Amino acid sequence: MDEEGSEGARGRRFGKKTIAIVLLLALLVVFHRPILLGVGRMVANHFLAREHLKLDFRAEGNLFTGVILRNVHMTRTGPAAIESIDADYIRARYSLLDLVRHGVPEFLKELEVHSARLVIDPSKSKPSPPKPNEKDELPTLFPAWVHATDFNLIIRLSPQP
Repeated sequence: MDEEGSEGARGRRFGKKTIAIVLLLALLVVFHRPILLGVGRMVANHFLAREHLKLDFRAEGNLFTGVILRNVHMTRTGPAAIESIDADYIRARYSLLDLVRHGVPEFLKELEVHSARLVIDPSKSKPSPPKPNEKDELPTLFPAWVHATDFNLIIRLSPQP
């Protein structure tokens, strides 16, 4: 009788765990977009913090094929060449399948930017010493199609004698 009683308790415990896991997966499926957008924001800010930059934006869209960023504000928090970036609207369309198949150069398909202002001040950046055995080459990430309206680029250079 003890064996039957312990099996019944295990069965109930297994059933409760299964129900909890199914409910958690259902919540993940229902709320995957806000979760992924939040994780994307955290990852972007994590990597930008290494470069002494802070980013604030509102994200929309489907993370698997394209994303729209609204009210983008990036400022520097330390020595960095980028002084600020402000944009009302940035839309990027990309292909994760092409990223896997062909690599970074085929990833970004379209980029659309409206009402943007980019301020660069190279004198404020802190030069980093080159690391041994490190390639100077960055992977090429340039979209096949770019549309920019009301785009202002300001480069602040110190006067040369």
